[in-house]
Formats: sequence, C-alpha cells, structure tokens
Amino acid sequence: MERLELLESLVDTKKVFDVGSDHGLLAISLSKNHEVVASDISKSSIKKMEENVSKAKANVKVVLSDGLDNLDITKKDTVIIAGMGTYTILKILKNNIDKVPNTLIIQANNNHDILRKEITKLGYYIDREETLYQNRWYTIIRFKKGYKKYSKIDYLVGPNPSKEYLNFNLGLYVKALDKIPYKYFIKRYNIKRIIKQLKKMKDM
Repeated sequence: MERLELLESLVDTKKVFDVGSDHGLLAISLSKNHEVVASDISKSSIKKMEENVSKAKANVKVVLSDGLDNLDITKKDTVIIAGMGTYTILKILKNNIDKVPNTLIIQANNNHDILRKEITKLGYYIDREETLYQNRWYTIIRFKKGYKKYSKIDYLVGPNPSKEYLNFNLGLYVKALDKIPYKYFIKRYNIKRIIKQLKKMKDM
C-alpha cells in the first residue's frame, strides 16, 4: 500500500481537512468518498493545487491558510497533517486548539516520540498507528479524543509496533550507544535499558 493510500484508509469521517496539502494529490483522492477541504500557506502550492483539482474535476475546496486559521472545522471532522516536522505540526495544533477536531491523522517526518507524547497531552489517544517502508520509514497515527495511559516505550515506538519497525529502531539505538563515550555512563545506561526493552518486545 502506498503512503497516500494508507492515509486515506484511516479516514472514518464524512468531512476531511487536508492541512498543508501541497499539490492536493491526497485531497483529490479523498474527494471520491469524502467532503474535502485542502489548504496550504504557500500561494504557489495553492495555484498548483487548483490546477490539479480542476484537471481531475475533483470536488475539493481549496483554501489559502496558515495552519487552521481560515478553516471552518467542527469537532466531528478529521484534520490530516502529513509531511511536516513534529514541531511545526504541534505549533499548528496549539495555535488553534479550539478548532482541533476529535480525529487527527498525522504523518510527521521526525520526532515521533515527541509527537505521540505532546498530542496525548492535548487530550487524545492513539487509536491506530501504521508504519510503512518506502525508501524510508513512514509513521502514520490516527488520534482520537480521549485518554489512554502510555509507557515511555509506547511513546518511543508506538503501542503496537511491527517486528520490522522494532528492528529498525533497535538498530538506531545500538548505533547511538556505540557513539556515546563511556564517561557518559548515565546516558549509556538509559539507552541500554531501551535496547533491552526493544529486544524483549521483538521476541514476544
């Protein structure tokens, strides 16, 4: 399954806001089964998006917007934010926290542990998380309004990671451990604990 197909498969509401839609390819595909609003902060992206929407004859409303600023979102809608850094995504959500709906679908490019932790702090739980490898690993998370308790390792790799994704993360931490001088024994100890937990999860 391709990344855009996986994002689309996670949508379970009638109306969807594709924030930072770029050229609108996901929005166009979503419009076959959903009411879609596609937005971007870039005027050049908006122009290209409008061209693509017109060419596809898709029913997509295109809006120039900085994050959620110009979007009329209700709690029953879904907001998708894909292809941005975690800190940019968190800034978008926190700047308009009153507009954030009950369902979020997020594909961040980095710092997934911080993403999980900070969005759950906003009153969400991880309803579903999928990982996909296409030249690199993509992590796509559907958050729903509500509460669940998570451990530190849940924030690091997700609540139900695949064996392949665990192996990938295990490799990262092993490499990180090799680069840390022995004098930083506390940091080495913490990474060793993570490696031990990941190995245990992998063998379950």
